[in-house]
Amino acid sequence: MGTRQDMLPTARGISTVHSIDDLRKLLDSSVWGFVVELLIRTRSYDAGLEGAERLSEILQKHKDDISQNEFDEFFKSIHTLKLNMLDKMDLWAEYVAHWESLRESTSYELCYSKPSSVELLEEKEVNLKSEWSLRRSFILRVEDEFVFIHWLYHASRRYELIKRKLDRRFSGRQRKSDFHAAQLDLSEHEIRRRIIEFERIVKSIFVQRSC
Repeated sequence: MGTRQDMLPTARGISTVHSIDDLRKLLDSSVWGFVVELLIRTRSYDAGLEGAERLSEILQKHKDDISQNEFDEFFKSIHTLKLNMLDKMDLWAEYVAHWESLRESTSYELCYSKPSSVELLEEKEVNLKSEWSLRRSFILRVEDEFVFIHWLYHASRRYELIKRKLDRRFSGRQRKSDFHAAQLDLSEHEIRRRIIEFERIVKSIFVQRSC
């Protein structure tokens, strides 16, 4: 008898990735978002985490076979998935450790238009709007009309939230709302229903794109 993961197209797809060409097809922008969405809809977080580890190994193995830009984009996609799955599995210590490791070891950038207040970033007394106060520690460089921010900026609020969850665990103040629902709470029938419904949505999207 097969496992629940055997039912999932995403789990089967990740397990068949062996070459860099396979990796390119899976991580293509027209495919990857659907892969991640189905993992989340079916709460297949174990499969997602295992998949991220597997894809990371394949990427490192073929690092010299692809351009630096392609490697960087694949790396971000894979490790964003890993963070997402650690979060969904409530593996808070592992999430924090991985996030901090990526924050320290990578310098990929996001580009934003520069607000006028950024010119004063070096002045400690400047009171920026809260969003830019948060961004300040993530700013890598400022050039002309653009600000370049560390790619983990968009995960920074989630990181801070998970650290608070971890603190509550250590102090014995955990809340039921701290935890995500698990796949075990879904029947096999419900998982199949979600897969079929998702496939219907994906087909309709591709039909619209072809029109």
